[in-house]
Amino acid sequence: MQGLSQDVCCTRQFVFIVPSCFHTLVHVSLMQVTADGSVDCANEPAEQESKVASLVYAEAVTALSLLQPCGSLVLKMFTLFEHSSICLMFLLCCTFEQVQLAFDDHFSVLL
Repeated sequence: MQGLSQDVCCTRQFVFIVPSCFHTLVHVSLMQVTADGSVDCANEPAEQESKVASLVYAEAVTALSLLQPCGSLVLKMFTLFEHSSICLMFLLCCTFEQVQLAFDDHFSVLL
């Protein structure tokens, strides 16, 4: 399909990604999806969580659409203070038998 971007936030792209993956992976069980996209927040680092919220949500929804039962999702999130992050964590806790959080103990340094 010509003219589609790599942007999973675009509904048209999402509608293309999921069926094409199922078509391509006919006899393969997709047991793990890793989602670690981001957008440039260098000018507003304090707004990083809210600026990437729609991307993280779209990555999670795409992954949940592709994963087989008992599959695993590795989803990169920054902080869990915003309402959108808390709601997404609730969705993930309702979806998966186990949810683990890993925190990076190093802070990003802006030069």
